[in-house]
Amino acid sequence: MTKLFSAAAIAAVLITAAASAKAEDHKVTVVDRTITYDDAKLATPHGAARLLSRIENMAQQLCASSSPSVPHLDAQGRVCRTQAVARAVDALAAPLVTAAHADRRAAITVASR
Repeated sequence: MTKLFSAAAIAAVLITAAASAKAEDHKVTVVDRTITYDDAKLATPHGAARLLSRIENMAQQLCASSSPSVPHLDAQGRVCRTQAVARAVDALAAPLVTAAHADRRAAITVASR
């Protein structure tokens, strides 16, 4: 059965800050995208990993910085991607997707040491 995965799933929160002479202005933009998936494919590690990759790719697109050469905007993009994927995985509540996400986060943590 094919389902739609939406709501807070791929909701990316993009925060931008622009310094002015007197104060900082902040903007928050919430973006929501839907991914269609097949329940039966979530019963296999391969299917779960594939859906996780689709979630990560969507988060990458939604959270892409318009100025990757500006360090604080690139850092905000990384935070946005991390949070969007975590929210999507939590909202999906599929054990194999959750496990695949935990494995990838652990691999990233080890690699960054």
